[in-house]
Amino acid sequence: MVTTADIEKLFKQYIEGGRFECADALYLCVKLGRNRASQTLWLRYRTAAPLTATLEDAKQLGISDPESPSLVVEDSQIYVRDVIIAAYESICLDELFKRVESGLKNLSSVSKALLYLALKLGERDFEYLYEYDLLPKLCDFIFQLKADSRAIKRAIEELVAYYVFQHPEHYVLFPSFFDKLVERLKPELEAYLPKVEVSVTWPSA
Repeated sequence: MVTTADIEKLFKQYIEGGRFECADALYLCVKLGRNRASQTLWLRYRTAAPLTATLEDAKQLGISDPESPSLVVEDSQIYVRDVIIAAYESICLDELFKRVESGLKNLSSVSKALLYLALKLGERDFEYLYEYDLLPKLCDFIFQLKADSRAIKRAIEELVAYYVFQHPEHYVLFPSFFDKLVERLKPELEAYLPKVEVSVTWPSA
């Protein structure tokens, strides 16, 4: 049976061996399921091959199904999926944050506008606006950007590709560590995202 140390060692090997995409694949598989994980991997790496590789590596450790809700590690009886999530977020986030940072300057104007709105509105409100196709109106009203639903979808996919979001569907859009990402990259976000100033003048009576 697999232990917590086995799983942590696998993630460390991925990072040290320059195979972050495999670490990403294992984490996304547990968080999103294989189909959605494959979709995210395609946006980020233009291939879902890392998922096949990491599932084989997991099998070698004795993890037949990383998504299983009942499989536990030998040493603590904690669910394997919970150990995988904790190990990834402990070992791999520094690398992910570096990738987000390097990608911020390459974001399109619409992507930057959406990220600005996500930060200002919060996850729940942003997801609501995305689900009900209200983001085009906000982009037009606030940023003077003409972005239809297709442009919004492309921008969301771009934010997934640059590791800011985890999947294009609204209810699995934000990673669980989104707040950590924002806190860690606050200076960079302030440098690359638009500056919005609001001025209201009421007519005199």
